[in-house]
Amino acid sequence: MVRQTTHRTERENLNGIAYQWTKTGEYPVNISDTVVQKLGQALVNQLEDRIDTLVAETTLSELEAEVWALYTQPDENHQHLTESAIALLLATPGTGFGAAYDTGEDPATPRSIISQELEQYLREAETKIEDAEQTIGAVPFPGRDDTLTNPTLVWLDQFTVKHLKNHRRPDEDTLDDVIKRCLDETDS
Repeated sequence: MVRQTTHRTERENLNGIAYQWTKTGEYPVNISDTVVQKLGQALVNQLEDRIDTLVAETTLSELEAEVWALYTQPDENHQHLTESAIALLLATPGTGFGAAYDTGEDPATPRSIISQELEQYLREAETKIEDAEQTIGAVPFPGRDDTLTNPTLVWLDQFTVKHLKNHRRPDEDTLDDVIKRCLDETDS
C-alpha cells in the first residue's frame, strides 16, 4: 500500500511549473529561476547515482542518461516528470541538468530546447538501453512503465513483518508470497 503524502514532491511541483511555462513562456506567480534551480538540485541529489551508473555501464552520453533518468524514475507518489518539466530543467541554468551541452554559450544563459530535440534524446537513450538489454539478455534498467511493476526493495517495520508472518499460509514459503496473495486479494 502506498502512503500518499500531503506535500507536493519535486516532480509534482516541476510538472505544475512547466505546464504554465510551456503555455505562456513565464513561471507561475511566486516562482523564479531560483525555485526551479532548487527543485532541479534536489532531483540531481536523488538521481545522481542512477545517472552515473547509466553513463558508466551503457553507451549513453551524460545528457542522454540525464534525460532517461528524469523520464523513467518516479517519485514516492509514483509521479513521473512530464517532457515539459524535463525541458524546463534542461533549459534553466543552475539546475544541475543539461551540463553536457557543449554549445560554447554562457552557462548562465537559458538554453531553449524544443520538444523534438527532447524526443530525440529519449529515442536515442531508449535504443541504446534496448541494445544493451539484447546484448546481455537482461533488463538492468527498467523502462518508465515497468518501474511500478518491478520494485527493488521494501522496508517493513517489525509490526508489519509479524502481521504478515501470522497470516502466512502453509503453501507460502516467503513473505513475498504472503504479500503477493494479500495484494491479489485486495484487487479482487
